Amino acid sequence: MSDDDNKRKAAELAAQKAAEAAKSTTFDHDSDHDDPDAEVIYRKLDPSSPYFLGSNDHSGNMICTVKLNGENYERWARSMRLSLRGKRKWGFVDGSIRKPVNPIYLVDWDAVQSTLVQWIMNSIEENQKNSIPYFEEAKPLWDLLQRRFTVSNGQRQQELKYELAQCKQTATMSVASYFGKLEKLWDEIDNYNPVPACICGMSEEFQKKKDEAKFHDFLFGINQERYGNLRSQLLAQDPLPTLDWAFKAMNQEEQLQKRNAVVKSDAVDVMTFAVQGTNKELGMRKPHVMGNMVFRSGGEIDPRILMYRVCILSGLYLV
Repeated sequence: MSDDDNKRKAAELAAQKAAEAAKSTTFDHDSDHDDPDAEVIYRKLDPSSPYFLGSNDHSGNMICTVKLNGENYERWARSMRLSLRGKRKWGFVDGSIRKPVNPIYLVDWDAVQSTLVQWIMNSIEENQKNSIPYFEEAKPLWDLLQRRFTVSNGQRQQELKYELAQCKQTATMSVASYFGKLEKLWDEIDNYNPVPACICGMSEEFQKKKDEAKFHDFLFGINQERYGNLRSQLLAQDPLPTLDWAFKAMNQEEQLQKRNAVVKSDAVDVMTFAVQGTNKELGMRKPHVMGNMVFRSGGEIDPRILMYRVCILSGLYLV
């Protein structure tokens, strides 16, 4: 075999090895492979990639506990944003991750978009789904829901301030339940008035003022009959305690009142049992009462019951 034949065979073998290596190559979405004629290759993605879908990321999952019913858009949108950010998928919804030009990445893009559309639709009440057109990508679907269900800022802020002023703790409402109602209103209000990001220290001062306003909101609506004394004590402190401290104090007072009520109830039960036993022991008919004197039917004072107080209405002997 001539040298030319050997060289030709060596070149063919090298070309074959190069082709096999190219077929097994995996590309990252952040790399610079932008050949529009490249063959679509199914690749194993890194879990840190936003395109990665784990074994638990089924399209039928409910990733948000709040379902959009047409009247709770702000709360629903906030919950969905948190869930999607936790899965590194929010960039596909807000548009910060753009559709790739390279066909190599289109398979992963389509897979993520289909899953996101399903996740969003799964979090919408059935009576609202009928009015939503078909979408293949998440961003136009999200934009439609935002346009359709967002209430104007001014109107919604007025509604929230009114609801906050009317939020009161009822006689049967626990401190935790009352505080939870306030927190939902505060969270939505904070969406319209976020703390400015700066390094000059003004953001800390702004947050401090907001926390102080929440402290007064909490005490303003607290049940005055049950917690009025503690409320006055907290307001008299200088400087004012934090909101968390006020909640802790009110919660402890609630638990103390519950324990005292149980002890009092037990004491009444014991007293009732003792009185019933005393009446049975004496074996007497309902005595005749005149002032603080207790007489038998014959008119004489019963010496055995001088040590007891008698209920004027029931005639029972009280220990």
